[in-house]
Amino acid sequence: MVNKEPFEVEYLEVMQDDERNGAKDDDPRTIAEFFAKTGRSITESLVSTHFGEQVWDQLYGLLYQVVFKHLERNTGPLDMFNIIIVLKKK
Repeated sequence: MVNKEPFEVEYLEVMQDDERNGAKDDDPRTIAEFFAKTGRSITESLVSTHFGEQVWDQLYGLLYQVVFKHLERNTGPLDMFNIIIVLKKK
């Protein structure tokens, strides 16, 4: 399968913070969805301007997966964390 996306992810990092996550459920899937939607709402216009509207389906899915995997590795309650994503336009 040929990747026809207009970007590639060059770098991705998850950093934990001291704030509560704001999600009202302890289920990792619910929290991952909350963070992915929150991240999208904050950065969508900036990212879409540079990479186009079509980027969001793939990026939202990737962000959800990264957050979910991060949550699965934690044994205690999760506090807020920051996600750094560096995209490179092809």
